[in-house]
Amino acid sequence: MEHTLRVHDSQSGETLFAAQTPHKIDEIALSADGKQFAAITSAHKILTWKLPE
Repeated sequence: MEHTLRVHDSQSGETLFAAQTPHKIDEIALSADGKQFAAITSAHKILTWKLPE
């Protein structure tokens, strides 16, 4: 089963980023500069992404 991780603009609601993951996302963390984030999956994997500028 595929899971979709989405990042939205908090004011407009616009989707800024979307990615398919093979496992459920348990936790996410955003970098201090807001340009990168990481997710920990139910399979104990760490996934990282850079947000588009």
